[in-house]
Amino acid sequence: KGSAPSFTSCPPNQAAELGFVKKIPFKAKDADPNDVISFTLVKAPSFVSLSTALYYWLDASWNATLSVNATSKEEIGEHEITVKVTDGKLYKLCTFRLTIIYKGGVLVWKPSVVPKTHSAPLVAAIGGASGKIIQVVDDISLYPSLTPFDAVFVLLGVYPDNHVLQDNEVETLKLYLSGSGKGRLYMEGGDT
Repeated sequence: KGSAPSFTSCPPNQAAELGFVKKIPFKAKDADPNDVISFTLVKAPSFVSLSTALYYWLDASWNATLSVNATSKEEIGEHEITVKVTDGKLYKLCTFRLTIIYKGGVLVWKPSVVPKTHSAPLVAAIGGASGKIIQVVDDISLYPSLTPFDAVFVLLGVYPDNHVLQDNEVETLKLYLSGSGKGRLYMEGGDT
């Protein structure tokens, strides 16, 4: 046995909507033609499953499909997924982030440079007062439109742990203010 199997590509971070099934394909190859490859979930929440590997002779690849089926509001948020591909002796890992999103309720956008401690008191206050589903995300581009949200909170942090809005982010927020009719946008940060 000479070489470990390898993923032809590890998927980038993914988003899946609550209540809808999402399928994510995996493909791997092995330089040793007689090896039989398998895929396993090393780390994943219970609503994620992985099919058995199938061999495609046209491109000499092994393929599997990851299925995401989040159905409970407790599953909203970020989850780390790690998939292992092995020939029985050697292996490679693929790790990515899966965010379960819900279109509605209250969105709290806390860019990744802003410490998580900035969002905790806000989430507790909103949850107690509104009773609505609250989502905290670090990537606002997960949502092509913010229209479904009752309110959007933007936590930009304080220097040196702050985020400066990019033009595309500003446009997304402006569209929410002008197009949704709700216009409940709250921003805070030392440089806002």
